[in-house]
Amino acid sequence: MGAAVRRGAAPWRTPGRAFGRSPRPAGLLGLPALGRWSLLGRWSLLGRWSLFGLLGLLGLLGPQGCSTVDPGQDFQIADVVFDEGYYYCEVEPVLFRNSCGSGSGSDPARGCHFNVSSFRLTDYTPRVADGCRDGVPGTAPPEAARANYQSAQSMMRRDPDLAPLYYRPTDVTAHPRRIFAADSPDAQIIRDWAERYSSQ
Repeated sequence: MGAAVRRGAAPWRTPGRAFGRSPRPAGLLGLPALGRWSLLGRWSLLGRWSLFGLLGLLGLLGPQGCSTVDPGQDFQIADVVFDEGYYYCEVEPVLFRNSCGSGSGSDPARGCHFNVSSFRLTDYTPRVADGCRDGVPGTAPPEAARANYQSAQSMMRRDPDLAPLYYRPTDVTAHPRRIFAADSPDAQIIRDWAERYSSQ
């Protein structure tokens, strides 16, 4: 009777083409399956190895892997930049004229702002203010002057009554000595600086 035909086989049909099906069943996301190593199986294998690698790395890092930094007592992010030219020509001369860096004879040794780290001033010569004309520095400020500006700006606020650069030397709050009176021309220069700023 001829060759034996497997049960259910239809020699005139291409395998898998019956009823509109493709020869291979679809795998993950409609991609063809690849037998034992389907796309899902490959990702699973890679995922397992990645997970083991990540756990091993975390085990090596241990508790020292993450840390935090203490920003200090009066941590603030400046939302404004105070006028640099006005600082060099007006504010810095007030600080040096009143011995804020070196201190006066009655101040404790090494207790003033050439030595205090929270508001450090650096002495330098010639001073930028010596070359100022109409409130504009005549020369580029040296590194020491720029460091002084950064220190002073960190102590400044848009409301001068809240600015340590104003209320500490006027002895409104704790300070070793009163540097100038709150109604003095020197205090007014610092108050005026509070109005000279630009937004970042």
